[in-house]
Amino acid sequence: VSQSRYNEKFLNHLYLANLNHMNRTLDILFYNPSNQLHLDSFIDNPSQATIFEARRGFGVNELIKQAIKSITPQFVEITSATEAGAIGVDEVGAIKQFAKNKYTNKFFIIIPNAHNMTIEAQNTLLKNIEEPNMNIHYVLLSENNNILLPTIKSRSQIVRLDNTTAEQTKQLLIRNNVANDIVTGK
Repeated sequence: VSQSRYNEKFLNHLYLANLNHMNRTLDILFYNPSNQLHLDSFIDNPSQATIFEARRGFGVNELIKQAIKSITPQFVEITSATEAGAIGVDEVGAIKQFAKNKYTNKFFIIIPNAHNMTIEAQNTLLKNIEEPNMNIHYVLLSENNNILLPTIKSRSQIVRLDNTTAEQTKQLLIRNNVANDIVTGK
């Protein structure tokens, strides 16, 4: 971990940022050292399309945005325009305006809850992935990548992010001097 690009300051930032969102579940203490290699690889050499799969409440959206911000400030997030959360052709179609531009630096298009894309939206996204534009990277965040089209998965790097164990969470809390008396029982 000492060789990792994520240092203690970054971990502290993630933890403190999550404390500010107490209305959300505290299982956002998601740092798991086994995920570190995946994140470092993504930062060093992002694929043209990457699917990050993690369970609900994991905090993958914030984690990946922080990782992308360590690469570039240039990214856009495509979200649902409906109350039901479905991501349709109109939302994914907006990608075309970004995909037609030429970027000298890396540019990321993030699709949270990609598992909520309609089949039509997935086909629209697939056309963009199949016609790559230099320096554009697609990042799909999903609770279940089995819902995504096999052709999208075959053209993407798939990264499954693991939850922390109770011991990893305990050690993270101790390292950050958070509730040490509660964690250690003293």
